[in-house]
Amino acid sequence: MGRWGELTPATINQIAWEVREGNADPEDARRLLELFCESGDRIPRELLSHFCEAFRAYLGGKKTLDSALGLARKRGRPGADEERQQMLAVEVLRHRLAGLSSEDAIAKVAEDSVSLLTTWGYKARGLGGSGALYNQLYNR
Repeated sequence: MGRWGELTPATINQIAWEVREGNADPEDARRLLELFCESGDRIPRELLSHFCEAFRAYLGGKKTLDSALGLARKRGRPGADEERQQMLAVEVLRHRLAGLSSEDAIAKVAEDSVSLLTTWGYKARGLGGSGALYNQLYNR
């Protein structure tokens, strides 16, 4: 079905949730629109539900049409991805285990976060489980 292939109900629901939260990739929102257009008279229930909510938000004046459909990115700073959050949390824990208070550990990680991203280079990517992450941290 189209250049996107089949979208499962779970994928439709996930993208729809990201659209409602304002975190969807506009390309994913376009996937939903294309699926809607290609579905003919067999539109998935999840897709109809998504578009009903999006149009209600638009008609109620809560969102612009582009925003309601997920075609516009949310304004403001993007949130940290899960991998970066995990890396920062591990660094805070490392400082706490070294004896720093919570406030000092967080402040230290905030100061170092730019260099951490460069130095650490997302080393956690591809590691097998938390034991491997622990070993990577303390054996570097």
